[in-house]
Amino acid sequence: MKSTAKQYFKIEFSGGESENKELTVKDLAPALIAFSDFLDQANSVINGKRVKVDLKFKASSEGSIIVELGLHADILTQIVDFFSGDAVAALLNLKEVIGLAGGSGYGIFKLIKWLKNRKIQKVKLSDGKKVVLILEDGDSIEITENELNVLKSIKARKYLSEFKKPLLTGSADEILIYDEKTKRSIENGIDTDTASYFDPPDVADELLLEKEQELVITIESLSFKEGNKWRVSDGNNTFTATISDDNFINDVQDNREAFRRDDILRVKMTTKQYKTGTGLKTDHEITEVKEHIPPPDQLNIVFE
Repeated sequence: MKSTAKQYFKIEFSGGESENKELTVKDLAPALIAFSDFLDQANSVINGKRVKVDLKFKASSEGSIIVELGLHADILTQIVDFFSGDAVAALLNLKEVIGLAGGSGYGIFKLIKWLKNRKIQKVKLSDGKKVVLILEDGDSIEITENELNVLKSIKARKYLSEFKKPLLTGSADEILIYDEKTKRSIENGIDTDTASYFDPPDVADELLLEKEQELVITIESLSFKEGNKWRVSDGNNTFTATISDDNFINDVQDNREAFRRDDILRVKMTTKQYKTGTGLKTDHEITEVKEHIPPPDQLNIVFE
């Protein structure tokens, strides 16, 4: 069984083409989908899997392009207590992070604009469910743990970046998010001056695996540009590898090493696998060429 709750708020696209009450579906639909995805991710971070959030279109108003959306929450329970208010609390937690519910939150939009792409040096615990962000320039701010968790979410930041795209196409100059009880303020939105602050932050690659092995390869193509990246094959897989054996590279460049079709190299290779912001990445580096084996010129006949 489940209990439900609803909250309504508005997203207003103003300026640009929207002044003529025009906003193409090509701009509006992806922005609303991105915002819905952001809410799903933020809800997952804040409330876990027990609460499902659904964003529904209700109506539009005159002046600029105003979309009125309903934020619906279903909370699954073994025994439904209609007076517990769990679903309402889940929505209020989410609205507080957006910056629409007041409370002790700062609001993710206002927070990102305050950060201005500056790097966070460290995080300190504060009173209650609060933390203090200390930036590399010494500036600091106190926010809620929910806001910190949403701020750290790579997916949430990516969806917010996609939400701002009507500002980049000239369809709008400002996007405001508000409800009737909240003062309309750019603190709960984005404009062309602050759009760059919502670019997804760079995510450092995380090394997952590193191994060194000796193997034999054939050369598919070689290059002395872009860090000596060669295309090679181990007989089953073809991949790109960086050649970092300077002695071997110098021999090739000075014509002391020559290659023919089907030449084989016995090499020492280091393989590293990373987790990145876009998925798994694998790098191959040939650190030493141990032997250059030319193709056979004659049939190998065994004499007894």
